Amino acid sequence: MRAFRDKRILADLGESAGSDIDSCQSKTSGRCYSTRMITLDDIEDMTCLTREEIAALAEHEALPELNASAFGDYLMHMPKGPQQVQGMICEDIRDALHAGDLPHAKSLYAVLHHFLEAHPEAARGTAPEG
Repeated sequence: MRAFRDKRILADLGESAGSDIDSCQSKTSGRCYSTRMITLDDIEDMTCLTREEIAALAEHEALPELNASAFGDYLMHMPKGPQQVQGMICEDIRDALHAGDLPHAKSLYAVLHHFLEAHPEAARGTAPEG
């Protein structure tokens, strides 16, 4: 009965009420579950940070990239948050240099350089506008 009513509602909305409804119903519950999922790429694309910047935050905070995406986006919208992100990348560079990992330090420096180009408010000593 529910599937029939859902098809009728979809038909009333002008959407396709064909086999999509039938094919997505669970055998056990009869509920329709969408097969579309949001991916890590989608989440990273929703933030104002690049994937490399998110990876640097994930490394610094020992977080999965999904959590680092949300954390980084949160910081970027907080007062002095961009400066905190900049400081975390600088600490990662320092740690890489102390560990003798020059290639990693160079790649983090490139991330920092791009971050400061994209977010000049993150440079230390600058007052936030507004």
